[in-house]
Amino acid sequence: MDALALSPIAVRTHFSFGRGLLSPQQALDRAQAHKAAALGLTDWNSLAALPELRRLAHAAGVKLLVGAHLVGGDGELWAWVLHRAGLERLNRLLSRLMDQPQHPVVADLVAEGWRGLRLAVANQAVLERLLSSAWGRGKQGQEVCAALVWGTAWGELWQWARARGLPALAFNLAVWTEPDHRDFYRLLRSIATRVVLSQLAPQECLAETDRWPLPEELERAFRVAPEALTERARLVREAADEELEEPGFVFPRFEGWSDAQAVAYLRQLCAQALPKRYPNGESDLLARVEARLEEELTLIEAKGFASYFLTVHDITSRFPRNCGRGSAAASLVAYLLGITQVDPIRYNLFFERFLNWGRHDPPDIDVDFAWDEREEVLRYVFQKYKGQAALVADHVTFAERSPWREVAQAHGLPEAEIQALIERVEKGHKEDVPDFIRLPAEKLKGMPRYLGTHPGGVVITPGPIYQWAAVHTSAQGWPVLEWEKDGTEEMGLVKIDLLGNRSLAVLRDCFAMVTPPQSWEDFAPYDDEPTIAMLERGDSLGVFYIESPATRLLLKKMGRAGFEELTAASSLIRPAANRYVNLYVQRLRGKRWKPLDPEFERVLAETLGILIYQEDVSRVAVAVAGFSPAEADQLRKVLSKKHKEKVLADFKDRFFRGGAERHKSPEVLNAIWEMMLSFQGYSFTKPHSASYAVLSMKTAWFKCHYPLHFYTAVINNGGGFYTRQVYVNMVLRLGYAILPVEVNASEWRCTVETTASGALALRLGLSLIQEWDVAFAQRLLAERQRGGVFANYADFLVRLRPSLAEIRPLIRSGALDSLAQGRSRPQLFWMHYAAQREGLFPDYLPQPPPCITDYPPAVKLQDELQFLGFFASVFPLNLFRARAQRVYQRGRLPPLVSCSTLPQKNGEWVTLVGMFVTQKPVLARGQKSMAFLSLEDEEGIFELVVFPEVWEKVRDVFARGSAYLVYGKVVVEWGAVIVELQSAVCLNRPQALGPLRRWVYWGHEAELKPQPTQACSWEPR
Repeated sequence: MDALALSPIAVRTHFSFGRGLLSPQQALDRAQAHKAAALGLTDWNSLAALPELRRLAHAAGVKLLVGAHLVGGDGELWAWVLHRAGLERLNRLLSRLMDQPQHPVVADLVAEGWRGLRLAVANQAVLERLLSSAWGRGKQGQEVCAALVWGTAWGELWQWARARGLPALAFNLAVWTEPDHRDFYRLLRSIATRVVLSQLAPQECLAETDRWPLPEELERAFRVAPEALTERARLVREAADEELEEPGFVFPRFEGWSDAQAVAYLRQLCAQALPKRYPNGESDLLARVEARLEEELTLIEAKGFASYFLTVHDITSRFPRNCGRGSAAASLVAYLLGITQVDPIRYNLFFERFLNWGRHDPPDIDVDFAWDEREEVLRYVFQKYKGQAALVADHVTFAERSPWREVAQAHGLPEAEIQALIERVEKGHKEDVPDFIRLPAEKLKGMPRYLGTHPGGVVITPGPIYQWAAVHTSAQGWPVLEWEKDGTEEMGLVKIDLLGNRSLAVLRDCFAMVTPPQSWEDFAPYDDEPTIAMLERGDSLGVFYIESPATRLLLKKMGRAGFEELTAASSLIRPAANRYVNLYVQRLRGKRWKPLDPEFERVLAETLGILIYQEDVSRVAVAVAGFSPAEADQLRKVLSKKHKEKVLADFKDRFFRGGAERHKSPEVLNAIWEMMLSFQGYSFTKPHSASYAVLSMKTAWFKCHYPLHFYTAVINNGGGFYTRQVYVNMVLRLGYAILPVEVNASEWRCTVETTASGALALRLGLSLIQEWDVAFAQRLLAERQRGGVFANYADFLVRLRPSLAEIRPLIRSGALDSLAQGRSRPQLFWMHYAAQREGLFPDYLPQPPPCITDYPPAVKLQDELQFLGFFASVFPLNLFRARAQRVYQRGRLPPLVSCSTLPQKNGEWVTLVGMFVTQKPVLARGQKSMAFLSLEDEEGIFELVVFPEVWEKVRDVFARGSAYLVYGKVVVEWGAVIVELQSAVCLNRPQALGPLRRWVYWGHEAELKPQPTQACSWEPR
């Protein structure tokens, strides 16, 4: 029997999202095990698996049939692509089905045809509808087959097809292979449909006919219908495969121009920008710039990328408040076009990491915009390139927690048991979980669950996007591909990353509040001494990209924080580089070192013989082991990938072989290779870090010179690395007053006010109020603009006539206290109720009964958290001082100190009280868990390192609350202070707090102890 006739043609993978079990690799392995010459992909209304399966199949020498199982509201069928027109037709069908699962797919085919597709249908009524259409009566009717489904009684359909002269196709589904797959599929359907397993409908389960049969089973079943196997072989031969691949990269032709026109315009733009970017440049500098420019333009022209650069320039020129970043920042062309903002010549940025003659994958350009302006950027792109643009998808998988929860819910476990189960898992006790939960949960991990949206990737095509891909509409209304970023690139589509960045919005808002010495375009405070001195102290809280605990400690250790040092510091903070961080600091501080190798040291002279930037891997591989630029770039890529062991071993052999040919000793090569391995996982290029250092220096300048305005902008834009509470605490720590939300004084966002005494203060904005209607907020501001401030509570009610849902957040947050004229918040509720009861909002309101008393202080603090999201009226740690003192006195602990005294306590044991800020669990040697934690008191933030033995004991303590008494040993290194934690006590009382146990406190006896109820606190329900 022809091997083509027995090749699987209808394989379903787990990219059917809840309707498939096999990964693309498992499907291919099964096909190869049966010596199949081809494999047909037919996922349920999806082509999401196409990039991965195409890559795997081509590497294995297996032909891939591109198809889909189309299931709509009026029937189902299978379709395979015969040529490029069929791919576009299939993509249009899939796009409609993804947006409308009940889309009538058969009616769609009847109306618009199926050019370029071969269809297989197992339902006689559907076949008659297709064949009776104008398309079915014409040439396209020859591409419709009667699907004789293996394992079913297909004899009657076969006879009917023969009578009609319709080809019959030997067909089988390939959904499951192992007996336990059927139970696992039931679980997937239970999770997808949100129906417990015991109530799952029978039609949601797999049948024997869904099994992937052995070739001999297939041959035996269709022995009486050999023509059906012949038709199957014809489908495999005629289905498109390699002809669907793009000969080059897919991106738009700018304004429809030819390559020559695009190159000419690109050269013109660069020539016009040279005097602005390099005014009064020295002759030798200009010569270097012009040589580099010509080198880049020649390469861009040869690669055909001129239109790509012009397209990105078109976007960024319309939205100039941006920050181009990533490896593209090494491009002089990008700098001249204003796409990036860091001079690649001055800062010696490595262009070959972005684009080189041997690079076969497309470059991509990443551009950040203010987070609240990104939607406008996307709107421009999708309007200009309507029908030609889409966002890149994100394949959302079952991650760490979700498999356990979903499996437990499918079995009908109550929420309390599910939570207890997850807690056991998080503590590392998976073996305690019953097998019926544990085994499927572990199998679920990593499986695709649904399509999400990539945070920034946009693809623009030269024609209708359906010629290349199917798209669905996101919840925000944007078109989205089925493929994530790697798959998108594998299919030849070049993406542009248009991302949102909160710190660009912070910088914009700072410019609006104060006037710096230069304009947005010219503002470059890279040599400002007060700013640099502030950063050298590690005082970078709120400063973009350098405010994490690790980076703040590193800056303090370095003792230098100019532009170059900031660039290096942000690149050094990566998972596997800790030992090299210390080496770099020592050398930066003046320690001499023995050079490893002349070529190695020459390449890394700028970074003191330490591999810091991602492209250093490529440069060293070229210099030390003779790699070509393309080989070196592949090594750099492999280091960042998962599941790379085999390929990395090949590169290691190549590296040691090439080094030996250049007379490098095994010891030297091994030391260099070990340093290269520190780039496993994520790492950063120098152009990327330098681009962000530009933004860091600019935001740091405002923090240094206008701290209140700076933190106001940070709070307005949702915080940064930390929660808003941390920045609010910093404002309090700096001595500024925080004025409450107030309907007459507050703007929509937080503002800086000058108080009656002339001092600056932060006024909280109305936008911070939670749980209220934005439309009502806008109406409130408009009414205040029209009629002036509200005279009193009655005036507010008469002018706005709010419902209970609209006024409740204002009362509970305290925003109406200034209009209350001495009345309590519950009394304001009563007055609103009285007015509504009469159907009137009179100018004069009846006085509330005296029995209605105010909320106790604890409830008001609870409301502050619930309706603002943080505490502003009190520094939170003050609420715990009394209890902390009692715990300390009972514990016979080391001296109780504040964090400001820690630099003078090196080597001493101390006790501190602090609020939780953040934590980062990591794996120590031996794969044991440890953690780094940040806490804060009234004087600052302090860092704790918790080694594995201690972390095992205190992990649960730090999961229970937000305020802690801790003690440990102080370690000061190069001016950076950490406390090696020995033990911790949680100061919260979770049992008293319910769902707000992390933030609401009852410990401050004088203020927060619940008061006896003498009357009643009233609020309508």
